[in-house]
Amino acid sequence: MPDICVAICTCDRPAGLESLLDGLARQQGGLRFQVVVVDNGTLSAQGVALERAAAGALSLTYVRLQERGLVAARNRSLALACESGAPWIACLDDDEVPSETWLSALHGRARETGADLVYGPVLPDFEVSPPRWAVAGGFFVKTGEIACSSNLLLRTALLGEDPRDWYQPAFGAIGGEDREFLARLEQGGARAATADDALVREHVPAARLRLGYMFQRGLRDGYAEATLLRQTSEALARLGLSALGVAAKKSGFLLYHLVSSLASSAHFASALADLGTICGIAMCLSGHRRRFYGASGDPAGDDGEAAAGCAPLSDRARP
Repeated sequence: MPDICVAICTCDRPAGLESLLDGLARQQGGLRFQVVVVDNGTLSAQGVALERAAAGALSLTYVRLQERGLVAARNRSLALACESGAPWIACLDDDEVPSETWLSALHGRARETGADLVYGPVLPDFEVSPPRWAVAGGFFVKTGEIACSSNLLLRTALLGEDPRDWYQPAFGAIGGEDREFLARLEQGGARAATADDALVREHVPAARLRLGYMFQRGLRDGYAEATLLRQTSEALARLGLSALGVAAKKSGFLLYHLVSSLASSAHFASALADLGTICGIAMCLSGHRRRFYGASGDPAGDDGEAAAGCAPLSDRARP
């Protein structure tokens, strides 16, 4: 039985998956681990995955999932990880490469603290030389203090038997499903810790280093925020008040960053993201459907996978 099962979701990033698997093959620390790869992209990554398995570098299971969407892929990867019998599940995204001591750092921190969830930092690996605002603002650094699935170790026993209680399909392709799921686990009593030395590098394509992307990123965050509010607000009035509260807070940030942008382009980028979030909340709750950037930062394809929608305020608060 493995100590850890590493769960990976991939979608049309065969080169990124190759780098990730190579990083896993270089892990140090003596932990026994297996890897599951769930692929629901339009381009199959089976060749990359099976090549690593055939070379004996990794104990790997590859599954091709016809159902599109990150939520479906995440839930399938967790189900496969549970089948491995491993007491721990580690999660990575397919644009990330772990350090050689990544798994041992996460596992060591879990044993040290007794935590059920351990988060690690994600540092950017820029495709091109980044503009000053991108570095100064720290927009592409995840410290591990905010819960997400991109560098995560979770105790398998936390998961219930029904995958419908895991990542929620209401989030579609907009993101935020991991934030809601992990917050729910912590509210249920799961203990969390951070492992500062469990480092992961995330590939940041050139398309994300444009100021326009910051507005797009904020817009997507707004859709995710509105969906989170819908998941937790039973009454329509409460949903509206919660949405107004978030929008008001973001408006305050927007004004502050606009004033501060006179001295720093990083504040201007933050202002664009704040404006995007406000617009995203309003558009989502009004029922407007929006097409977002794809996973690599390029515009979404014609299949509509990156389109996201949200029920208008006149509908029921819960999906």
